[in-house]
Amino acid sequence: MGVPIDLYKVSGRRRYLDCPEWLKLKLEGDMQKANVLQNNMNTFRFHPLGWKLVLNNCVPMGDSQLSACRGMYWVSIAKGRLTVWEGGIVREVDLPFDDIPSCVDCRRTGEALYVALGMQDGVHIVRFAPDGEETWHSVTRGKCLALDVAMAPRYTVCLIEKEGVLVAGRGGVFRLSEASAAGTEPVDVMVPQVAMGSRHGGVFDSCLEDFDHMLSLEERVLSTKCIPCGVLLQTNIRLVSVQNGELRTISYGSPCFCYDGAYLYAAEQHLYGTCFTVYEYTEREWCNVGYYDIRANFGIRKVMGLNVSDTRVELLGEGNELYVFDIQPASYEQA
Repeated sequence: MGVPIDLYKVSGRRRYLDCPEWLKLKLEGDMQKANVLQNNMNTFRFHPLGWKLVLNNCVPMGDSQLSACRGMYWVSIAKGRLTVWEGGIVREVDLPFDDIPSCVDCRRTGEALYVALGMQDGVHIVRFAPDGEETWHSVTRGKCLALDVAMAPRYTVCLIEKEGVLVAGRGGVFRLSEASAAGTEPVDVMVPQVAMGSRHGGVFDSCLEDFDHMLSLEERVLSTKCIPCGVLLQTNIRLVSVQNGELRTISYGSPCFCYDGAYLYAAEQHLYGTCFTVYEYTEREWCNVGYYDIRANFGIRKVMGLNVSDTRVELLGEGNELYVFDIQPASYEQA
């Protein structure tokens, strides 16, 4: 017996069945495991002499317009071709469509690399096999605004305009939240949370917290990032967090930032220096646990993109060069 069509269509548009409770619990549990990353920053921050950045490589990236993806990936889409950089390895594939993706996310599982593209007509995923073979498949329909493939290939979570937050897996596509969003504002999605522009964010199936009134009138949100029990907002003035109903300023100057679940890393541009700064959230506030002046030591004046994984740091300079660093304990020579 088939599923009645009325369950999927309301007022002439496509609808999805609500996500069952058992799957929500499984998603939250699996996401917590996926976000447990190896991080040796604790060792370095308590070192008697602190920590430093050691430059390993500087790679010119030509005319490629790069964007950072979680997990130390850099993605470029130009002239109908997708290029992915992963630790010096380059993978390229022709796109089977003409539209430009609105969002991209990457995930490595074993020897396979999954790259998800959020498009006007849905989410398309390409799998790069170890032998170089590429395989495409589609998982949802509708205009995609944000993606999370931390649990690929089992599940893909996405925010679809006019549909809400969907989860796609082998058992089908289900709706996690009816939270609606427009394609004109920065958004992010992460199980079990959703963040939308400067308006509101929260946990699925609960009231979304309105934080628009917390920002000044001249502030506009450039990017947003889900974090446990809160949201990070990069505005044209500062980097802030909204947690437990409170807004906290982390840094001024609208820096590039990266959050790995344990530490927040920011590339801060000041009048006399450009610093790579590390923050930790403790006791309801963000604490600075050290910084390194990358302008004085490496001549880097402006950072256009930032990726951090464990003790590896990658910075995209304004000349489109990719700097690769290691975080190491400071030495007596430096001191």
